[in-house]
Amino acid sequence: MLIFFSLGLDLCEYSDVVFFAVHIPCKLFPQLCQRLARAKHGCRLFTYHALDTIWWVSEVCPFFKCEVNVPETDTFSTSWSPQGYRFHVYICDRSREPEILPEARNETYSEWQAIWDDKRYAYFYHNQETEESQWEVPHHAGCWQAAYSEEHSAYYFWHAPSSHSQWEVPKCLADLGWSTAT
Repeated sequence: MLIFFSLGLDLCEYSDVVFFAVHIPCKLFPQLCQRLARAKHGCRLFTYHALDTIWWVSEVCPFFKCEVNVPETDTFSTSWSPQGYRFHVYICDRSREPEILPEARNETYSEWQAIWDDKRYAYFYHNQETEESQWEVPHHAGCWQAAYSEEHSAYYFWHAPSSHSQWEVPKCLADLGWSTAT
């Protein structure tokens, strides 16, 4: 993976097209976005990652989603995702005002997917990065982690890269079933 970041993505600023058909672990999103921020004007980007959910750096995102790729149903079968995976198409346009704003504490991205099991009448949780599944609601998603405070007898939520903590449940964990009452 390190070779890819040092050799492959260094060419972003010279490329007309970046075909990024690989799923990157969330811990590498900041590195990926820093490289993509240097993309050449007019460059087309094809990726499994929605940039608005992974843009965790302070650099401005120069990419805009192409109109042809707007429907949520735009999924493609992959060897690692039997239900299909969304493919996103962008264009780098440095002449426009950015629409994807930097979000250092992104609360929406989750590597976990809640999947309904008809036999058990319950959700199980599948990690799309590690390919592991579990019945217990995950205690982490993206860069967020649920931590228990003995002093307050309640969970709080900690964002690892920024060391920010809060009582409100971030969307990535709320979507998995966490609430302030959990």
